[in-house]
Amino acid sequence: MSLTQAYHDTRILEAAVNYTKADENTLAPTDDAPPDTNQAEYIHSDEQFWKNIFADPESYWDKDFKTGYQVTLSEWVARVPGMFWHSDSQQFHELAEKSIFKKLPNGLRVYPPMTKSTIVMGGTGTLKLSPILDLRLCSISTNKNASVGIPVLIHPEVWEYHKLKEGDTINGTFRWKKMESQWAQNFLSTKNIVRGYLELRHPDQITKGHEDGENMFHPFSIMEYEKNSLRYYDFMFLTMNTRITRDELKDFLRTYALENGNGRYLIECDINNPIFEGQFTDPAHFRNEGKEHLQFMETRLKDILKGEDIQEEVLTALTTYYSPDDLNRVSTSIGISPALWNIGGAMADVAVAFLNEVNQKDNLHQLIEAIQRDHHEAITD
Repeated sequence: MSLTQAYHDTRILEAAVNYTKADENTLAPTDDAPPDTNQAEYIHSDEQFWKNIFADPESYWDKDFKTGYQVTLSEWVARVPGMFWHSDSQQFHELAEKSIFKKLPNGLRVYPPMTKSTIVMGGTGTLKLSPILDLRLCSISTNKNASVGIPVLIHPEVWEYHKLKEGDTINGTFRWKKMESQWAQNFLSTKNIVRGYLELRHPDQITKGHEDGENMFHPFSIMEYEKNSLRYYDFMFLTMNTRITRDELKDFLRTYALENGNGRYLIECDINNPIFEGQFTDPAHFRNEGKEHLQFMETRLKDILKGEDIQEEVLTALTTYYSPDDLNRVSTSIGISPALWNIGGAMADVAVAFLNEVNQKDNLHQLIEAIQRDHHEAITD
């Protein structure tokens, strides 16, 4: 149980830290030549695009892409674009499929807080950011789903010329550009997820189709609530499209919070038109005034990681699921040279030496993420 809670708290902290970075996009207009349609690679699906990017990220910067058919535009963008398609997220999709939920008369599914956390850990969850220098960070999707789509930076002349809006369909040519500001590097779950966007600079790069109200997006927040006189944090998200009214959602959110530990929502995902009525209205507000919550999350996680129970559970997982060669691989993946701890000997001694080095480097949260990635049964059992 301690290992499960430690992993859960690690991912809550990851989401909170990356939320503070959501508006640090360092978006900058470029003066590149327009994309070359003849040299562009096709985007056949969201999944295919992201798996190609993950396989060889450096080879795709500044490459041109084109859609072979109409894709759906959303003013919402995934909280960590591409995470849904990362190999580490598949286990969360499988767990979510097995989850128990309550179905409301309008078709909405209501999940308990822990299940919602599982779903958000798998990449579901979107933000709607304010324009930066009139540049809009949106997304396009072959699946009509902003959580699984691809970020697209749209220049004002394109937005205004085509009168773009949520749910429009477009077809065109784009260039994949790199963001200078990266996701939090001290969490294994986002350390290797590249941060980029397709750029849309010229009105003639796209043709506009029709509006499709079936486009999905998933506003998310972090909910603070009480249980057994203790403070907890969990994810909250909603599945929305343009047909669902905000009044309906706000009534549901108030009821959900009351029924789950008299909770309150910390962060807002729609900066200009709040849905959650969160305590912090945007990433800058949370970054500057939400430090108490971040510090509480960090302190509680550190306290959990120092506990004897968690040390024993981690050591058991290492000796049960890993060989010495496996530990060398894991050690490298979390930034610790095996030469610092691996002096050979029995597996039990090697595992203890590795865990001691991980503790000295204050890196146990990344090791737990690695265990979850490699052997999720060690966390969820």
